[in-house]
Amino acid sequence: MDDTVDQHAEDVTAPREIRRLLVADVLAERVVERLRVVCPDLEARVVPEGSLSNEDLAWADAYTGFQLPENIEGSSIVWVHAMMAGVDALVPVLRLLPRPVLLTRTVGDMPRKIGLYVLTHVLGHAHHLAEYRQQQAVRQWQRLDPPRMRGAVATVLGTGEIGAGVAGALRGVGFETCGVNRSGHERPAFSRTAAASDPDAVPPDSAVLVNTLPLTPETENSIGMSVFSRLQDALFINVGRGATVALDDLHTALKLGHLRHAVLDVLPIEPPPANAWVWDHPQVTLTPHVAAITDAEDVVRALSAALEDLRAGRVPGNAVDLARGY
Repeated sequence: MDDTVDQHAEDVTAPREIRRLLVADVLAERVVERLRVVCPDLEARVVPEGSLSNEDLAWADAYTGFQLPENIEGSSIVWVHAMMAGVDALVPVLRLLPRPVLLTRTVGDMPRKIGLYVLTHVLGHAHHLAEYRQQQAVRQWQRLDPPRMRGAVATVLGTGEIGAGVAGALRGVGFETCGVNRSGHERPAFSRTAAASDPDAVPPDSAVLVNTLPLTPETENSIGMSVFSRLQDALFINVGRGATVALDDLHTALKLGHLRHAVLDVLPIEPPPANAWVWDHPQVTLTPHVAAITDAEDVVRALSAALEDLRAGRVPGNAVDLARGY
């Protein structure tokens, strides 16, 4: 349970000669405009989503977007940059290509943004905002228990950049933060850490449980009753990947009182089917994958930093290990 990219140079191919970049998806025009300023020697071309033309296939050695081109196998592309942090949809395709391709990703300001999203929901619940709104509707005036955050435990699954951003936001209002990762190695943003293999990794007194895990074969459906059953009346927030959570187990945990509420910004299927239980469950808050919206500046900063590393013969710090999937 760790979204940290612990990368070694021998694990990835780092092409040095990158000259021509294809840019797709909704941010393309703004990204190309900024790249012409910060990377004037990089040729960048806007292309539509979907299949690339034969000319683009032969012209480009790099590509960036939210999705891969359908016919990337027939291209000369050796570097793909994801405009987002989650790359689980890209990794399986790139693994099967007949040539090595470097994959990098955009993190940018996402740790701060996601930290603020989590903090918003934690504070709202701590201050009983929903309950006071209900009281207002029936003209009731009754004080509820004051918020208790100082010294309370918040557990974060995943201790990479995004997990650290969440931990920093929660520590700022007094929480003691426990981070869970693969080995239990220490991370500066956390009060303490634990290994995912430890059955006691998630403290039973956790008032808040936040998921920031990437989606890999190891993490798929890994957050279920083995985790939830340790808790009592905790707030669960998922800002990682939707398929890391076993939704049936989440439903059970809410029913049994292990969780008092679940905030789901990500789901296995987005949007969920019309008959999905999460839509109208009174203890579930849904948001449409908005905890951190990628902006063009995030993409440009990540691209230019990776390009600088590549041209210096270094493996970019935002490189993805295709074998691990993050």
